[in-house]
Amino acid sequence: MDLKERVNLYIIFAVFGVGIMSMAPRNPEIKHNLGISNGSFGTLLSLAGLGSLISLIYGGHLVHRLGTRRVLTVGSTIVYATIASIPHVHSPIIFVVLMFIMGASLSGYHIASNAQGLRRQADTGQVLIPKLHGAWSSGALFAAVFAFIVTPRVSFAWHIDSLITIAWIVTQIALWNLKDVLIHGSKDPDSESSYSFKTIFTSFQFEPLVSFGLLCAVMIEFATNDWATIFAKEEIGMSPAASILPYILFVLSMIIGRFTIHRVLTFRTERWLIKWGAIFGGSAFICLSIAGTIIAKSHKQLGFAVILIGFIAIGTGCSHLAPTWYGIAGRRTSVPGAVIVAQLGVVNTILVFLIKILISWLAQTTWVLTALLFPALMLIAVVAVSHLGRDELLPKT
Repeated sequence: MDLKERVNLYIIFAVFGVGIMSMAPRNPEIKHNLGISNGSFGTLLSLAGLGSLISLIYGGHLVHRLGTRRVLTVGSTIVYATIASIPHVHSPIIFVVLMFIMGASLSGYHIASNAQGLRRQADTGQVLIPKLHGAWSSGALFAAVFAFIVTPRVSFAWHIDSLITIAWIVTQIALWNLKDVLIHGSKDPDSESSYSFKTIFTSFQFEPLVSFGLLCAVMIEFATNDWATIFAKEEIGMSPAASILPYILFVLSMIIGRFTIHRVLTFRTERWLIKWGAIFGGSAFICLSIAGTIIAKSHKQLGFAVILIGFIAIGTGCSHLAPTWYGIAGRRTSVPGAVIVAQLGVVNTILVFLIKILISWLAQTTWVLTALLFPALMLIAVVAVSHLGRDELLPKT
């Protein structure tokens, strides 16, 4: 893999992180525009999962047959167009339609980009997927910092529309630069028949332990995206700009973890990292977030600082888990990378959809912090399947 390919691969992940997470820091404004409660807002956000499900059922096979370039080009265009529409929406019904469309397109992009990464990881024998996910997190961090800077200065619509336009242009340039190395569609008739629409369900390989591990690992990422800013603003009473800080620090700690995992794996095994990362991240966040919320009632700034440390801890603990579980899935099956990502996604999208609705109404009926504590407990549960990780060290290079 030459430098040009590596840089442009990072770009298609990083810029997608910018686009997808551009709205997360301004969720309170989306909720205000729609005029709905926390429970209703969380439920509407969850409906994007239904669109994702449709894409995931056939998306892996579509990528296998059409290639990654076509899917990435169409997927990114629809996703960005949908996101650019969100600041202008005041109707919950229109919002649901847009989220459904965005979910379907997002999954197609997710499948294609990860399939490309899995292919190149297998070709090179290097730890690539965690770094690509780290690039995605870097984009998400940029989106959060950018929101932190511009929120007091420009309107929600100007913020999102300008950022998304630039993101789409950069994505198309990166895809053009990668046109010679992106996975081509399958030309083998036997391969096409093996992964055609007729055999989607017969080729499905359900790995319950892998799905459980991935679900518990990624739920805190979804919850932080949806609820961290609302929690800081509504329960702690921070300003709109300061409310973005928990998300910024969470993503920053994830980036550091994902870009350093290959070094850590030279002296700690994958199995050890799965187990102790989950225990440390989940338990530290639960203790610090509860303590910080209590302290904030009398000393708001001090309590908020304690909460921020909790977000750093859980971001560090879960940073490597999602890409690690994709790697584990790839080692346990012989189907193409795009199909692996899609099949894992089908199961987990259904479960994530149900859990997101559950925590939305827990947040509505109790307190917003519950929407973050529940996924933190799920993160600790990853310990139950940590034995699926490799128990040998990576060679030092």
